[in-house]
Amino acid sequence: IDGAKVLLGGYLSDQGFPKITIDDIPCNVYVVDIHGVTRWCNQAVLSMLGLSLDEYVGKTYVDFANRYNFDLSACVKFMQDDQEVIRTGKPLLQAEEPPILLPNGQNKYFITSRWPIYE
Repeated sequence: IDGAKVLLGGYLSDQGFPKITIDDIPCNVYVVDIHGVTRWCNQAVLSMLGLSLDEYVGKTYVDFANRYNFDLSACVKFMQDDQEVIRTGKPLLQAEEPPILLPNGQNKYFITSRWPIYE
């Protein structure tokens, strides 16, 4: 994806609605490959972590745990969930994630959905 804006939904200008891109929504959206390496994320993720896209891409959950002192057990859960989605080809919907400690010292809680994406 390489920083490109991906359109959600159809073209809505006929109804007077602006186009909405993944980068514009406030939810965290990111892409991890089958090896657990980050490939892309939207602006919400970058803002939460205080990173640029170049700083984000190519990292693993463990890299972020080390940088931000996340609990490694959270990384294990994230990786297990990713691998389950890859193995089954089925989405994991509305899973409660372990909280992570953000750079600002705040605990962040997530309800996450994961979908397999095929090239």
